[in-house]
Amino acid sequence: MQRTINTLASRLCADAEEHVIEGMDTWGGLIGDLIQSNCSENKEHRDCESLLTRGARDILHDLKLHPEFHAALETAITCNRQQTGSWHWCLLSNTPLLRIGLITVYRDTPIPAHDHPNSFGIQLVITGRARVRQYQPIEPMDRKHHLVSLEKISDSELGVHRSSVFTPEHRNIHEIEAVSPRTVLLSIMIHPYDPQERSWFFPTTIADTVSPRLFSRIRKRADGGPASHH
Repeated sequence: MQRTINTLASRLCADAEEHVIEGMDTWGGLIGDLIQSNCSENKEHRDCESLLTRGARDILHDLKLHPEFHAALETAITCNRQQTGSWHWCLLSNTPLLRIGLITVYRDTPIPAHDHPNSFGIQLVITGRARVRQYQPIEPMDRKHHLVSLEKISDSELGVHRSSVFTPEHRNIHEIEAVSPRTVLLSIMIHPYDPQERSWFFPTTIADTVSPRLFSRIRKRADGGPASHH
């Protein structure tokens, strides 16, 4: 397990490319303000999901006006699986409020379940089809928990222009699998988390029909060293 998570974490770093698009800062401020006023804990999750979905479509429309986006998309569609490994990530914009990129996921090598601490986000399918499973902890987690019970609350197959949304409190843990041979998703994250704070979740049993299900939780050390249990 330790070797597995180290390999996954290093693969994310090794596969990172950049086609940074200037001028996306305004989107971060705009969506950040909208989330602050429309996505509080006591409001309906559907309202926040609707806001993020509309925002993602508007951002995609803006991205299509930039040649850097089309270059990045061509790379995402054609990247060599033998060289990129489990999946491929290309950064398009990274500001204190907003992180945007393209994820290429290959069939039979899904991205394992992971969380996005204190972040809002959406993954919008650009090409292919994806299956996204989203989970909710049965009990609040803290840094010491290394075995957690997760309830699967969503299991969706998404085609082009369909999306999956998460908030800090709702559906924040997900795994992504390509149904088609290759799937490219636009990933947009508001209030990006520190990668050192992210956790990965691996089921302790093979059967996936039981819910809630027990997962082994693995976090990276704050100093950037190998992943370990906390």
